[in-house]
Amino acid sequence: MAQLLVVDDEKSIRLTLAEFLRVDGHTVRVAATAAAALQLLAEEPADVIISDIVLPQTTGVELLRRLREVVPRAQVLMMTGEPTVDTAAACLRAGAFDYLIKPLTKGPLLQVVRQAVRLKAMDDERMRLVESNRQYQQDLEKQVECRTTELRQSEQRVREQYEELELLYKYAPVGLFAVDRDLRYVRINERLAEINGFPVSYHLGRTVRQVLPGLAERLLAIWVPVLERGEAVFNCEVSGETPTLPGQRRHWLSNFLPWRSLSGEIIGLVGSVLEVTEQKRMESQFLRAQRLESVGRLASGIAHDLNNILSPIMMATSMLRDEARNQEDLAMLDTIDTNARRGAEIVKQVLTFARGSEGPKIPVALGRLVRELGKVIRETFPKAIHFETEIQAHAWSVLGDNTHLYQLLLNLCVNAADAMPTGGRLKVTLENITVDEPFVRLNPGAQAGPHVCLTVADTGTGIPPELLDKIFDPFFTTKSAEKGTGLGLATVIGIVKGHGGFIQVGSRLDQGTQFRIYLPALPEKNEAAAGEMVSSVKPPPGGQKVVLVVDDEECVRDITRRTLEKHGYTVLLAADGIQAITLLRERVQEIKMVITDMSMPLMDGEAVIRAIRQMDADLPVVAMSGLAPQIFALQLEGLHIQHILTKPFSSGDLLQAVTTVLHPQP
Repeated sequence: MAQLLVVDDEKSIRLTLAEFLRVDGHTVRVAATAAAALQLLAEEPADVIISDIVLPQTTGVELLRRLREVVPRAQVLMMTGEPTVDTAAACLRAGAFDYLIKPLTKGPLLQVVRQAVRLKAMDDERMRLVESNRQYQQDLEKQVECRTTELRQSEQRVREQYEELELLYKYAPVGLFAVDRDLRYVRINERLAEINGFPVSYHLGRTVRQVLPGLAERLLAIWVPVLERGEAVFNCEVSGETPTLPGQRRHWLSNFLPWRSLSGEIIGLVGSVLEVTEQKRMESQFLRAQRLESVGRLASGIAHDLNNILSPIMMATSMLRDEARNQEDLAMLDTIDTNARRGAEIVKQVLTFARGSEGPKIPVALGRLVRELGKVIRETFPKAIHFETEIQAHAWSVLGDNTHLYQLLLNLCVNAADAMPTGGRLKVTLENITVDEPFVRLNPGAQAGPHVCLTVADTGTGIPPELLDKIFDPFFTTKSAEKGTGLGLATVIGIVKGHGGFIQVGSRLDQGTQFRIYLPALPEKNEAAAGEMVSSVKPPPGGQKVVLVVDDEECVRDITRRTLEKHGYTVLLAADGIQAITLLRERVQEIKMVITDMSMPLMDGEAVIRAIRQMDADLPVVAMSGLAPQIFALQLEGLHIQHILTKPFSSGDLLQAVTTVLHPQP
């Protein structure tokens, strides 16, 4: 029920009224003065206050005014024993709920109090509703404010994302576009405009047939199913030419998706285009490099077998020449020797292609090589070809193989002559050049530093553009079978790379071709300082010294034995490493030297040499191989090999090697 306060200075009245009200179920407190009443109300408010008008120290009306300030929503009932109209009016004006006249009886009192309590409850409910509505309005305003803030933030994010997408669309590294159902461009970014070769404005409103006539049919075959069935196409490769770059085949990787309206209807097509021309070129080069590696391995194997075949021929011709008595026999032997050496040179070309430059490198003066080659060219090339040289004074030398560099020059000049069947001008230029970092960035494979630039230029037929990336492939040639093997330029690039250099090629049809060879130079050495030491050793008699020859090729063993025995050596033969080790164990004190092949079945040359070193650490050993010395030189480090003979070799080469080892010059 309600909280009630009875204020009256008459104790009996206070207690009587309190008892009536408690019986009716209310909580009642009493006070004798206005001050006591205000103190109680400060501690706990009351719903209904029943106060006498006449109180000590103050009037009920004055108390009523104070009560309006302290408990403005409490219902106040005023009591008086001397009722007057003015008093009643003053109380009601001051905010009293009702005016009661003493003496009070229980029934009317409770009836009025109950009305006041109901009114107070109604007022509380009204205030609760007002407060609830106010709180609801505040909460709603907060929600609206928060939602408005969120919408503004979301709008800002959308705006920023749209701006980012616009920037991405504009500056994306891939081409982006949209076409309508009539295949007219409605949007395109800068990158695709660059790929197609036309500005953005040129595309808008034009069809794909108008912009890319050469690619239109290929694109339509892909786009039409996308527009009709809504099927996306990913990673589709398209190749062809653009109108702005005719004759240059290009490659693109594309994605095409249907463009739908909000209702789901296909209204066009959107796509992305990534140019992969350079990647395709690199992939082609990689595959070509793999093919070259496979051919190189095959070439090494073939060269090994051919060298084993040619070695006996070259040694036998030397022996037979000493015994020949008439010019016809000598001429025939010269023919055999010439063709054997020609075959050996072809094998060298194969090995040069397969493995790069071989042999020891010494300072080589290219100017001297050019002048020596010029003498040969002027004597052997057709007179319709005018040969010129331009050699810079004090041209730097290069660290290289003299024979291979001569072969490089000769191959380039022969190719140039073949490109000028009716005559022309062939010019070889030599100059010192310092390669800097900007030049390196523009030329893959180049290294900064001093270089010698060797240029071979002709005025011949030129090389078609589509063949330029194939000219260094082995066995690739445009000549007939009887005029070329396709190894010339493959050998050239092998020599260039073997010397740490790089090559540039420029050519125009019917205007000529220019090869520029850049080789690392030795600035401290010029033509005057560079040179080669050439020595010849006349083999002394063998003095019956015992030499062990180890080779799985019978013809090589036999001709080696004949050559050495002719010059006074005693020769022991072994067909493989196991036989060689058996002979060594039996006659290690007699054997003064071992000549062993490196490539043999069952037990190869390296294993033989290691076994020899366990039996006699100082026994001289000469290694033979049909491959380049660099291929097996590293694995023989520490085994004290006195000499390496590269097959095919002549009897003179063999005897010089034996003499150098067994009869060293003082």
